[in-house]
Amino acid sequence: MTALDPITLEVLRNAFISIAREMKTTIVKTAYSSTVQEAQDFSVALFCGPEMVAQAEGVAAHLAAFPYRVGKVLERFGDDLHEGDVVLFNDPYAGGSHTPDVTVLTPVRVGDLLFLPFTLAHWSDVGGMAPGSITGAANDILQEGLLIPPIKLYDRGRLNAAVYELVLNNVRLPEQRAGDIRAQIAACNIAADRLHRLCERYGASTLAQSVRDILDTTERRTRSLIRELPDGIFEFEDYIDSDGQTPEPYLIHARTEKSGDQIHIDFTGTSEQARGPTNTPLASLQSGAFIALKCMLDPEWPTNSGFFRPIRVTSPIGTCVNPLPPAPTGSVWEVCSRIVDVVMGTLCDIVPRPAGSANGSISHTFIGGVHPQTRRGYVWYEYPDGGLGATAGADGCDAMINMIGGDTKDFSIERAEAEFPLLCRRYALRTDSGGPGRYRGGMGLRRDMEVLDDGRFRPIGLSSIWDRSKIPTYGLTGGHAGYPQRLAVLRTNGETDVVSVELGSKVTLLPVGYGDVVSMRTGGGGGFGDPLDREAERVLADYQAGLISRRTLERIYGVVLATGDTIDEAATRAVRGKLRGERYHVLAHLRPERRRGRRRLASLHARDLERLGLAEGELVELFGRRAAPLRIWTEADPDCTAGEIGLDVTALAMLGGETGMQVWMRDPLWMRAELREEGT
Repeated sequence: MTALDPITLEVLRNAFISIAREMKTTIVKTAYSSTVQEAQDFSVALFCGPEMVAQAEGVAAHLAAFPYRVGKVLERFGDDLHEGDVVLFNDPYAGGSHTPDVTVLTPVRVGDLLFLPFTLAHWSDVGGMAPGSITGAANDILQEGLLIPPIKLYDRGRLNAAVYELVLNNVRLPEQRAGDIRAQIAACNIAADRLHRLCERYGASTLAQSVRDILDTTERRTRSLIRELPDGIFEFEDYIDSDGQTPEPYLIHARTEKSGDQIHIDFTGTSEQARGPTNTPLASLQSGAFIALKCMLDPEWPTNSGFFRPIRVTSPIGTCVNPLPPAPTGSVWEVCSRIVDVVMGTLCDIVPRPAGSANGSISHTFIGGVHPQTRRGYVWYEYPDGGLGATAGADGCDAMINMIGGDTKDFSIERAEAEFPLLCRRYALRTDSGGPGRYRGGMGLRRDMEVLDDGRFRPIGLSSIWDRSKIPTYGLTGGHAGYPQRLAVLRTNGETDVVSVELGSKVTLLPVGYGDVVSMRTGGGGGFGDPLDREAERVLADYQAGLISRRTLERIYGVVLATGDTIDEAATRAVRGKLRGERYHVLAHLRPERRRGRRRLASLHARDLERLGLAEGELVELFGRRAAPLRIWTEADPDCTAGEIGLDVTALAMLGGETGMQVWMRDPLWMRAELREEGT
């Protein structure tokens, strides 16, 4: 068929986007729970059959889960979808993410077209072993709450009361859940009304042609942008701290092949599926890959299924990025965050918009109980923001929702104090948390919430799924890592209980009581460029604003202050030259691959470890010819010559070189002393 004229096409493209945005506004105005209404932890989209035509600003990590979920609905019901039907489900293995992400969609018949207004909202609880339904202790998805397959809540306008009651009887705070269901249905009903009006004005055949043209235009645009990149194969890897049950990290490895106008990202080499909740279904694996590519290639263009067509994402079954049921998936977004970081690491040398990695964790935090004043149940769900990575021309944004969180909002102090038995004691940027660089990574924050629940009606405990507590964000082209994350409870007796860093700050029902303070300290983004190249005036401004300490100003940025906090330019030049000269470089040599568990190993002489002040088995950071660093664990090898490092062929490739290449080796935890002073 002949394509629509450009004006009509743009009118209809924006009409579809406007419908999606009106769906979003409807949910914000009608939802019951603060998670959906205040924090806006939900997304909406408009489908025509299996194709996503438009999407409102929402949670970026839902990006590729939408088509998977719609595909499962079409597979389940086929032609048995009618006006007045409402489909409800949350099963992560039906194209989803984790159990609290609940889908509501409705079919809308317009001529021969089947439109599917789609909503996905994070319910603050769907049952399970702990309030909030997300827990590091889970080793089976059934422990993470009610599993709902694609099922009709309404059939041709008639409520299936049994399904409705079954769902609400198996979740905490059923009144809130019922209100959120109604809000999601209302959004779909608004879309149905607007689609029928659009059809009356333009006709079904014109709408059908517009859908084809919208998707084809995006596909052509995406292929053109991919074609501009050089062909090649690029590999990178990073780690998840832990699955919450053992301290062993999980490796995420990506191999990106760019050929012509297509990209294939393969996650072969990634660790096996986790016993704990550190798993992501295939749909969310694809979401992470698509988020990274969208940010780097075409962040401004509206998202629809046309963007996905030139991109293929694969992983072996049974890995932590494509697990088999009943593996739990509560920590899906921590894994998805790492997928974004890894895909960006593969392409950061060739794309137009490279950036240091984001804070790399959504940082789910929960307390549930009965409010001592209202005597009503509550589930406090918080996900404090961290810093974003610096770019080639700007510092990273401070205290922003992780990249995969998209348009999700910071949970306001006022709403938290009004709804939950909590009192905010501190809310500030976390000094030194942004990764040093020519452009500084965004700052993390510290948010301290005092507990005002005395547990008289129900014992309460803190549950969390965090990450980037052991292995912090990475910087690019010499930029340093941001601060690792920390979660602690400041007890009324003056003691501090730091949630186990070895388990990646994942805990289940850690007892807390009246007057205890939950202290959330988020990570910073990675820096970009050599910190010794940052203008001394900008370093001084950061110091005066309280963003960096005097120690970091002098030791990392090499800036010397005279009296009155003015810059001693001559001394600064001398100190920066000295710091550059003290950097430790080793020569890379090829060795057979060595691993300890899931950790890739580098062979070093004991003298080189002593020079860095590190023990065998600790993590080091290597910079070669590529922008992104390689994180690798050390192994003392008496057969290595001092000044050499033994790396396997994959490690050498990730550094962009070959045997004999000079490698800058350093401790990624440059902030060890600062963390000790912080008490974490």
